[in-house]
Amino acid sequence: MKILVFPDERLRIKAEKVREVNERTAADILKLRDTMYKNKGCVGIASTQAGLKDAFVVVDASAGRKPAENHGLLVMINPVITAAGGAAQGREG
Repeated sequence: MKILVFPDERLRIKAEKVREVNERTAADILKLRDTMYKNKGCVGIASTQAGLKDAFVVVDASAGRKPAENHGLLVMINPVITAAGGAAQGREG
């Protein structure tokens, strides 16, 4: 899978809620996971960053340049940000 980069207009498209996890959804998650692992230093990627329409994210902070102790791969389907606070500045990607 190709990772879309700014200013690609497809990054502005809102992801659609996953209503059912089926074979296609599972295959897309595996492809996204593989894409993340193939990109050195990548610790997470959203489905929309690969041009997919369904709302899911894969994350594995243990695979980054500065590995974090965790439980490995995390897949979030229909993730929702429920709180935010503070400010952070730094390089992404």
